[in-house]
Amino acid sequence: MFPAAFGSLQFLGTLAAPMFGVLGDRLGGRVMRCAMRATYAVLAALLMLLTLAGGLTPAWVLVVAARAGLVRPNDLVMRNALIGETIPPHHLVGALGLSRATMDSATPRSGMRCCSASAGTPSRGPTVRAP
Repeated sequence: MFPAAFGSLQFLGTLAAPMFGVLGDRLGGRVMRCAMRATYAVLAALLMLLTLAGGLTPAWVLVVAARAGLVRPNDLVMRNALIGETIPPHHLVGALGLSRATMDSATPRSGMRCCSASAGTPSRGPTVRAP
């Protein structure tokens, strides 16, 4: 039950997404993005303090997951909206590609792929055959 509750709380923000959009239009995308990043910092500090104090329980994990779940889906949308607002049209495709590449390279699984690729794993590049 705990993994299912934790996973579902990660996407709680999809229910609040319309309100985040309204706030983003009224306050500005940069202000909203800074507020979302500040929320992440506060939640990380809370987890650190609870862990160091020995008070981290599954209930606290669910509370932090719910708070982070409110912000996470909207943070990704705000990032793409800011890219669209700030990058000139002829550089937009490259900027979105770079943004996506940095998001994908920050996941633990992609880090493991990079490590295995640099550890001497044979590559599967094109093979040249003599006629």
